[in-house]
Amino acid sequence: MKPLFNITTINTNLIVKDWVQCFSSEELMSYYARKSELRRQRWLASRMMVKYQFIYFFDEFKDDTPSIEVTPEALNRYPKWMYRNIVTSTRIPPEIPGITLCYKTKKMPYNFSTTYQKERAIVVCSKNELVSIDQEGCLPNSNGFIKNHFTNFEQQQLVLIKNEFPKQIYFSILWTIKEALIKQLGTGYFTLWTFNKVNINLERIERMRQKKYSLQGTATIKNEVIPFRTITELTDKQILTILMIK
Repeated sequence: MKPLFNITTINTNLIVKDWVQCFSSEELMSYYARKSELRRQRWLASRMMVKYQFIYFFDEFKDDTPSIEVTPEALNRYPKWMYRNIVTSTRIPPEIPGITLCYKTKKMPYNFSTTYQKERAIVVCSKNELVSIDQEGCLPNSNGFIKNHFTNFEQQQLVLIKNEFPKQIYFSILWTIKEALIKQLGTGYFTLWTFNKVNINLERIERMRQKKYSLQGTATIKNEVIPFRTITELTDKQILTILMIK
């Protein structure tokens, strides 16, 4: 089965008083529990995106949908009660991020993941499988940084695929894969020094179109081998990876 998902982006400068009626009391408690204004802004923007995606796309999921930029004006196309009837839930392992309709007791088969770049929130939502997302700029190209954060195997693998990816891009892709993988596993973010405890083996690289790739491989964490596949896109010195565990 092909992965079916939609991607939206939005500026994180939404004002909470304009959207407070879109959230349940439980969601607002989660909003106010964030320890900084930046985290609250990001939470607000990403959760509005999840609700908007569910209403806008509903069952219109595709396997190769371009990212859609959403504005506050677009959010206002739907009444606030409609947003309020869609409740987002945050991951508490072993649960997954998802949504619940207020007038239904059964949780919907719909999950989401978020990543942030400066003042932008990027949200991916999927209906038929778990997805996670990460976007990063290019990592430092110094040998010291690479030795500290990547395994010997990963450094050696570069020799085999250097014709496909330059060195800096290759390690930046691995970083996004590790970030997305950890999000999906629900173990929280590893500190920087533990990133070299996650070993990525890229087994298949398929170019979908210019600067967009389908990657398959395995990740080894604490002797557990986890097969995965990604859709990875390179744009403007940014690497965006959407990851699915097989």
